[in-house]
Amino acid sequence: EGRDIVVAAYVVDDAGVILAATEDAPWIESLPPEVKQFASEDHGHAQVPIGVRSVLTAYARSPGYETYRTGWRCVIAQTL
Repeated sequence: EGRDIVVAAYVVDDAGVILAATEDAPWIESLPPEVKQFASEDHGHAQVPIGVRSVLTAYARSPGYETYRTGWRCVIAQTL
């Protein structure tokens, strides 16, 4: 049996709560703890083991607009 590769994009708040996600994204309410610890940084990428799968993540904090910042981040995840 082949393993499907899943690619999903998320908008999350400071706590890692998912505010928006692409259709059929595997995580529904909150990022897994393994991803949250990396996604709290300003930007970067990491390969994270989750269960028996490995997930490549890329993330960046929203710079905000003029005088305010939301603290939101974009997280893109792809299973390997």
